[in-house]
Amino acid sequence: MTETTQPVVDAEATAKPVAEANTNGAGDDLDTLLSQFETETRAAPSPAPVVAPQQPTVPPVDESRIRHIEERFLKEDIDKAVSNIFGDSKVNKRVAMGWLDQVAREKPAVANAFLNQHKDPETWKKIERSLAKEAEKDFNTDIDTNATVDVAAVSAAVRGASTKAPSEQAPNYGSMSTPELRQEMIKLGINPTF
Repeated sequence: MTETTQPVVDAEATAKPVAEANTNGAGDDLDTLLSQFETETRAAPSPAPVVAPQQPTVPPVDESRIRHIEERFLKEDIDKAVSNIFGDSKVNKRVAMGWLDQVAREKPAVANAFLNQHKDPETWKKIERSLAKEAEKDFNTDIDTNATVDVAAVSAAVRGASTKAPSEQAPNYGSMSTPELRQEMIKLGINPTF
């Protein structure tokens, strides 16, 4: 057989207790060792968590609010169109809006131009001018000047009669004699029967 050689082990070096292995003499007791262990193994304090800057929160979309705003802008645009088309004419606003609505129903291109007026304002201005001419034709009818003069005269007479004092005193019928009363009745166009 072959001989195996074993390494020589120094029995004294391996048999020394732990306390003897620490030759500096400091911290040989258990409490000191545990304290030192805790200090060495304690996790380094974690840095303060990095907080990302908060993005402003966007409020939820309120459909009814958006619809209300759209309706308000549409109403303002319609009022402006009615004002531009009818100008100083004495057409009632409701009638003017109805007329404009009817034209838009008959000619959808007018409605499309109105809805796109912010994208193409020049085209809408041309259409407004054309609509103003059509409205003038539709609403300016020949006025009977004689009838207007007659109505004005009657109005003035009625207003004048109610505001002016009578020019002469009213007769006192109670103090008149029978022949005077008959004469007065004839002046008024009444046939006296007595």
